[in-house]
Amino acid sequence: MVQNFSNTPAAPHLFVYCGGEKAGAVLPPKLPPSFVAATPRVFGTMWRAADITTHVASPGAVPSCSVTLPVAPGGQTPYVTIDDASF
Repeated sequence: MVQNFSNTPAAPHLFVYCGGEKAGAVLPPKLPPSFVAATPRVFGTMWRAADITTHVASPGAVPSCSVTLPVAPGGQTPYVTIDDASF
């Protein structure tokens, strides 16, 4: 989860590495513009960027992982909320 708690312009990117290997990358959401909530003094824009699942084959083995983009209720992708601290 990425949160813009300062509500200033931002362009968050997500890069996931597992066992030293790049497992995924997610570009910033297009909305809201500049990742800024229109209303000041709110919790800010929150982006559930990805669901990451770690896989360990055996003790001592190098872990691997899978990256899945979450889908919000109503099919919204990416999963972005504003002023919602419930998750």
